[in-house]
Amino acid sequence: MNNTPKMKIGIVGVSRDCFPAELTIRRRKALVDAYAKKYDAADIYECPVTIIESEIPRFQRQCSPSSTTAPLCSVLQQKKIMNP
Repeated sequence: MNNTPKMKIGIVGVSRDCFPAELTIRRRKALVDAYAKKYDAADIYECPVTIIESEIPRFQRQCSPSSTTAPLCSVLQQKKIMNP
């Protein structure tokens, strides 16, 4: 009886909101293809989701009246970059 779990490498594409997501998708696919050529294609999992990263939610989490980023949050809200 073989009770060893089968492990796979997982690849997830992450992109900034200022870059096209298509670039990340093409790079992710190229990486998976290169891995499959050199190693066993069954050992890699390509996650079909691309994560888009943005700085605005980071500021929203940090913007409490007592936080050290409160002055910056106030400026972002005045410039309508961030919702209050």
